[in-house]
Amino acid sequence: MTQTLPARPNPAAEPPASDRAARRRALTHLSRFEAARLIRHPGTVLALVVLLVVLCAITDTRTVHFPVLQDADQLAQMPVALLLGGTALIQSNLAVLRSHRHGTAGTLDVLVLPTRWRTAAHLLALVPLAMVTALIVAVHIVYLATRTGAVGTVSLDELATGPVVVLLFGAVGVLLGRVTRSVVVGPLLMVVLTAVALLTVSLIAPSSRKPDWFLPFTASSGGDPLYGTVSLPVNLMTRPTGRHLVYLLGLLALITTAALMRGERRRGLLVAGAVGLAVTVAAGVAQTLPPDASIVAARSAATTRPSSQQRCQRIENVAYCTFPGFSPWVTDWNTVVRGVLRRVPDQLAAQPLAVRQRIIAPNASSQNTGSGVAPPVPVAQWHADDVAADTPDALTAGTWWGDGWSETGLAGRVAYEVISRSGPGVSGELCQSRGVLVGWLAAQATAGTKAGLRAMADGSGGGVAFTEAGFGGGLYLPARELAMVWTLLDQPADKVGGLVLQHWDKLSARTTTIEQAAALLGVPAPPAQGSDGEQQCL
Repeated sequence: MTQTLPARPNPAAEPPASDRAARRRALTHLSRFEAARLIRHPGTVLALVVLLVVLCAITDTRTVHFPVLQDADQLAQMPVALLLGGTALIQSNLAVLRSHRHGTAGTLDVLVLPTRWRTAAHLLALVPLAMVTALIVAVHIVYLATRTGAVGTVSLDELATGPVVVLLFGAVGVLLGRVTRSVVVGPLLMVVLTAVALLTVSLIAPSSRKPDWFLPFTASSGGDPLYGTVSLPVNLMTRPTGRHLVYLLGLLALITTAALMRGERRRGLLVAGAVGLAVTVAAGVAQTLPPDASIVAARSAATTRPSSQQRCQRIENVAYCTFPGFSPWVTDWNTVVRGVLRRVPDQLAAQPLAVRQRIIAPNASSQNTGSGVAPPVPVAQWHADDVAADTPDALTAGTWWGDGWSETGLAGRVAYEVISRSGPGVSGELCQSRGVLVGWLAAQATAGTKAGLRAMADGSGGGVAFTEAGFGGGLYLPARELAMVWTLLDQPADKVGGLVLQHWDKLSARTTTIEQAAALLGVPAPPAQGSDGEQQCL
């Protein structure tokens, strides 16, 4: 007698409506289950803790004491990608391979969900982790935006990059699980991606970096002028953030459809994959396009004729001119300037003075990352621009503030300008009595300038330079003069300030020696340096 067995259902065949409803319910439950496992997994919890520690450490550095938001919105991208993105890739890959690792793959064929639906559940399980990422990124940027002295504008495209990268990396993990059963491929790929990212950031100088927008994230384009970068006003930035986000979304669609098509070739998935590929290619090419000619012209004008893009506000006898978005810093600039002027004779403190924000905008025509080849400091154009704007010999402030170095540099420039009335672009050695006077005036201006001078001295091993907003050169204060400045700072400020006013003409003269200054101020002169030789003093 022959027994006829029922035909085994084809998982790829279109199920009846009742079965589709059951599959949707099962899909929802499975995606919730996998999402909960992913978020509460010890690896994910550890990554979240490390990310919070990293963001707190970033927030506590001088980089964001006075954050420029169009640069600060990029700070979280790398740690988010490497920590949460890496976790999503590895954990999603292990989740897909769980049945193969535990030897239960055969039992899945009797479940209500075929492979494609289970793959979709693993992909949907990534969404809650991306939402947690978005919440962390949002809290971080809100905290920075509410800090005293925060300036600039946040880019939503930059903020969305982190959560999208988490989804992208997780989708890669799901795809790898459908392509290979090896559990080492995911961690190995993440190691390679981490190495590429770190090498790109650490070994390639920002001033020479070619467009690296084909990576999931890019290094920050703005920040510390001491390291060759500069924060730019929003209207001068050329980061293709919107195109890059579309590029990532295209990649996400392409990888997602590739994972869903594994073993099946459905027309809808083929169309979705083709659209994802087209979007990825189009957005990827668009990222490499040169910036608009108007931005190139605006950056050139901002470098040589900053007054054409600035607004000035006057506080008593001092005019402060800033690029759009940077005016909140005027109050802090004025505190430093007043800290210097309070110790100079009244007739000098009352003279008109100007502080103008300046940038050296990289050549945007060569690439669109915002870090091209910077032109030389255009001192002659600055002088001409100041005269045309009725702010002759304006002092220079940059787009970097709050680190101590910037405050001390501005204070030193103000002190020297009061003495010499020389304007921007002056470089040389501040030696003998005049150097001591400038150094003391700068250091005593505020608590920040004193701490900044200490940081500058600790980092130099000798003298210090009052640089012009990080543009190089500067007014160099030699080690011997700096030693006498420390001696004066140990004395009561009012006592030293009274002697400075009493002997101003003598102390500010270029011919007065450091020994004569020490006698006038009632402190011992530092021992002479054997290698000083004949100094060319400003």
